[in-house]
Amino acid sequence: MIAGHFEDSDAAAAVAVVENLITPATEGDALPPPAVQPSTFTTVIQGFLAADDLSSALSWFDRVAVADNALPPLEPFAYVALLAYASQTKDLKTFDHVFDRCAC
Repeated sequence: MIAGHFEDSDAAAAVAVVENLITPATEGDALPPPAVQPSTFTTVIQGFLAADDLSSALSWFDRVAVADNALPPLEPFAYVALLAYASQTKDLKTFDHVFDRCAC
């Protein structure tokens, strides 16, 4: 569903789905939110990169890569996607930013 929104150039709808997944349940909710998989964030990052929106991709990367949050860790594919994009665009600042956070 998230990838489909990105393919339809509807990043706002894709982000809305993810935000809904990571928003904690309130007391009145009948069911808790589903568990978010690391691949969810890879899909978001890759979707923004495919749209040449590096700023949004990095924003999500930074949001998830923070060690003290409750979100699952990024999978290696997210790092690879960002590092490849930075290499292809010769963006050394972004490459260093991502590489410095890489647990490779």
